[in-house]
Amino acid sequence: MSAESPITSNGEHAVVPERPRYELVMAIALAGPAGTGKDALAAELKKRHGWKIEDGSSYGFQRRGISSDQRYIDRQSGDHRKFDAEQARYFRELTPNSTNFMVLQTRLSHIILAEEKDRRAKDIIENRRLRQTRDDVPELGPIPAMSVELTARRVTRINRSFKATHEAWENQQARLARGESLQEDERLIGREPTRHKVMRTMDHKERTTTDRNWAPIHPQYIKVGGNPFSHALKRPNGGRVIDLVIETDKKIGNRIENRTIEEIADEFERRLLARGAIRLVSQELPIDQDPETDEHAPTGTIFDSESPEHFLGEPMSQREVVSGQ
Repeated sequence: MSAESPITSNGEHAVVPERPRYELVMAIALAGPAGTGKDALAAELKKRHGWKIEDGSSYGFQRRGISSDQRYIDRQSGDHRKFDAEQARYFRELTPNSTNFMVLQTRLSHIILAEEKDRRAKDIIENRRLRQTRDDVPELGPIPAMSVELTARRVTRINRSFKATHEAWENQQARLARGESLQEDERLIGREPTRHKVMRTMDHKERTTTDRNWAPIHPQYIKVGGNPFSHALKRPNGGRVIDLVIETDKKIGNRIENRTIEEIADEFERRLLARGAIRLVSQELPIDQDPETDEHAPTGTIFDSESPEHFLGEPMSQREVVSGQ
């Protein structure tokens, strides 16, 4: 029993069950636009389970031996190929016997994983052909990985981005007032940011980044002027590019509110457990939770194929759940 367990009305310590701990049995590509909560969720999962978490772009730069003071310059130059290639290599090297699973968190990890799954599907066909005539060719299996996209309404993302930018500005002003200098890879935030300016900057950055950087690198899935996070994106085999979608905000009446990070992480765990992406390592499942049916998981986000950006909010059992296999 925890030393910090609450006291009941009769003065006794309440029994607080330990939080279940899970381990990854496949890699997770955690994707989503800016302001959807990827960093916060990744940090919460690492705290809960000790999982290896990698920011996709930093992972790529570190593997390429690029120092942090070069990192911001390279991002601004639009040279995304370097770290996309390293993320792709990680997924490409995974086999059903792999154990080096991690959460790779970056905006386009779902696209990179889909491309590698497409390549693996072709390689498996060739592998089967070779095995018909040769005994020394090992069997090639599918990539053990799935993509999870975090999503939030535009107003939520703007508010989150504004809050983060304003906090960064206040921090810089305090440091400058103390006579401290900024690091080479830090961008000086000049004037106090406003919500309107943050909105315009976010929209412009996402539009130009998609058209200038991402579309040329991933032409099969990203078109100029298109939406790289559209839930209508399909792989050549007809499966969805995005395996699972989790909302990080919620609508209550006429209000839109943030979900707590604990609530988001709980849903993430339940839905991944139901799909065999994680397994329990330290505690029995509650007797009323069935991982096969995911009966107690939240409804989740369901999208109509004719209107993929529209929230339908119907139970999972009544409509097709986002699935990429």
